[in-house]
Amino acid sequence: MAYPVGKPAHNRLTFERVQEECASKSHTLLSFEHPLVTVRCHCGHEYEQKIHSYRAAKNSCKKCDSARKSKPRPEHSRMMRENNPFKGKKHTPEVCELIRQQRLERGSWRYTPEERGIPGVLYLIRYLDESGTHFKLGITKKTLQQRFGPRLISIIHLHHATLGECFDLEQKLLKWAKDGGYRYSSSTTTELIHPAAIPLLLKNDSFNSICPF
Repeated sequence: MAYPVGKPAHNRLTFERVQEECASKSHTLLSFEHPLVTVRCHCGHEYEQKIHSYRAAKNSCKKCDSARKSKPRPEHSRMMRENNPFKGKKHTPEVCELIRQQRLERGSWRYTPEERGIPGVLYLIRYLDESGTHFKLGITKKTLQQRFGPRLISIIHLHHATLGECFDLEQKLLKWAKDGGYRYSSSTTTELIHPAAIPLLLKNDSFNSICPF
């Protein structure tokens, strides 16, 4: 066994010293080759660990730790319910609106009946992000200049309707693109269409019903 260089004799981890520490945790020392120690827990689980991590841990046996965590602890659950620091707290209206808008952009939130009736735009554009130029299909309540700013390269098509109609049509076209393997994602969005699919998209029945071409 190699001892750590520079350690005084009284501070070195000998086999006997490590064995005593294992016994204090009801473990059996199987081997010790600095910095690794192999032990057998009283549950029968054998594992290897760095000696400093083993000494610092209260119980480093993952099998015992997993069994402990799987046991129901009604007293702990009751204490957490009674002392929940977030109980009764709510987001401010501004934060709630921000979260709602972010979820709408990701498509993980459905529009309310009132929102479905407001004006919206379905767009097919070419735009720029960190990974390059893309063709993007989407909907918005804003102007494209507000939505994309200098990242907007060109506008292929716009369809003005209610937000609900735009949303339904967008979902239908995105499903068509996904089923055909034409849809992909970048680091900023998931509603991108492969360039080769743009002519096919413009000929799609759903799109052709609103497209002037």
